[in-house]
Amino acid sequence: GSFDFSKFTTLTGEIDSKSLTFSSLTAADWNSDLDGNGQTLSKDWLEAAFTNHGVDVSGLLDDIVQEFILQKGQQRFSDPNITYVNEESGVIKFGLAGYFNASNLLKEAFGDAEILGTKIADLVPSSVQASELVKVEYEGKYSYFYSFSATDSGQILNGSTNSHTGNYEMSFPLSALVNPLGVALVSTPEPITNIVSLFSVSVCGLLATRRKLD
Repeated sequence: GSFDFSKFTTLTGEIDSKSLTFSSLTAADWNSDLDGNGQTLSKDWLEAAFTNHGVDVSGLLDDIVQEFILQKGQQRFSDPNITYVNEESGVIKFGLAGYFNASNLLKEAFGDAEILGTKIADLVPSSVQASELVKVEYEGKYSYFYSFSATDSGQILNGSTNSHTGNYEMSFPLSALVNPLGVALVSTPEPITNIVSLFSVSVCGLLATRRKLD
């Protein structure tokens, strides 16, 4: 179905009888400041996306964030495709399907928006790796994960597009959950009634899951 940015959908299972949940993002997630650095997740992610590809946008970042929101760029990176989840020796590894080269996706996220006469899309390099974002909850705590490093999946979607050509693998130890910025998870504020779609599976089911969060 179509992606509803006002709600989030989830995929959940159990690891050692403890709940592990992957969720899509909402506007509230993008506007949060989980690591307490005085910047929203939107600003953290966009700064990292450009910096990781050698582009310094420090003097333009506030305007870039504003246009990213106005052009509905957040929605383009909020509906992750979970391709696999594995647990081995206390470490969870999971993959997100995406573009091996996400340059066009990031360019399109800014539309024709300009800053000082320059199209923001023109600041995006021709080769970009950037996953969508996913919210991970474990034992009532949560964090956000994303990656700027993909491997070639060798797959395509419906034989006609290249949206699944990249695999973005992320991992975390169950004993010390942290997000990409190294910040420990914090208690989740969302009540269970906010979850609009719940897929309950065993850990064995999670290992075999190939499910898009929609």
